[in-house]
Amino acid sequence: MAFSVTLSEEGYIHAVYEGKLDMQGIRGLLHEVAMTVKEHECYLVLSDYRNAILGISITDLYEMPRLILQRGKEMGVSAYKIKRALVIPAATYESFRFFETVSLNNLQTVRIFTEVEPAREWLLAK
Repeated sequence: MAFSVTLSEEGYIHAVYEGKLDMQGIRGLLHEVAMTVKEHECYLVLSDYRNAILGISITDLYEMPRLILQRGKEMGVSAYKIKRALVIPAATYESFRFFETVSLNNLQTVRIFTEVEPAREWLLAK
């Protein structure tokens, strides 16, 4: 598991995850993203999982929006304020569409993409 979290020149947080995507890695990434949100008061996040290998279950995907909300509260970051674009491998699109639906049902703004440019355009659209 390896990830990086940076603030882009365009004004959004860019998180890149590589390797096996498991819940431990997601928790680490969530922590770093929340710290960066707080530090820069930036609520736009583009997460790139194209080089990640899905190692989480449908149950994990279902629970993830609640985990995001809980971790955000613990760190003083409202998950409701954050607009997130997730770029994922095409092979995992259907699984992550489920995550998108569960997130939306939990009042979180999330959209799933398979390419970076449409994700960036959506994220930066007013």
